[in-house]
Amino acid sequence: MQTFTCAELLAATEIPGLIACSDGDVVLLLSALAERCHGPVGVFLEASEQYRPQIIARDVATLSHLVELTDVVLTSEADAEIVRALLSEDAVTLSNAEATLREAFNRPAPPRPVTVSVVA
Repeated sequence: MQTFTCAELLAATEIPGLIACSDGDVVLLLSALAERCHGPVGVFLEASEQYRPQIIARDVATLSHLVELTDVVLTSEADAEIVRALLSEDAVTLSNAEATLREAFNRPAPPRPVTVSVVA
């Protein structure tokens, strides 16, 4: 995984595979640069009090309709569990250390599978 600054991503003629952005929102940047994504791409995202896993799932689902998003890497298994569950068309009922969800929806689901993993 490479970490980029916003300026580096904006200057890139083609977006690399798995990326993180050190000084900006990688989801917003990739959405804006979707025409430069000519193959599979993955993102590293970090949940926080301001960026909950439920919102990450929403952003991942949206981004997956704009680029060929194949991988999402998070820092916590509890966050990853929530994101995985919310990337389906199904109602989600789940409780873990990060959240309790009851009949939650996040539609539409990604058009192709997205692997959600945790950085070691």
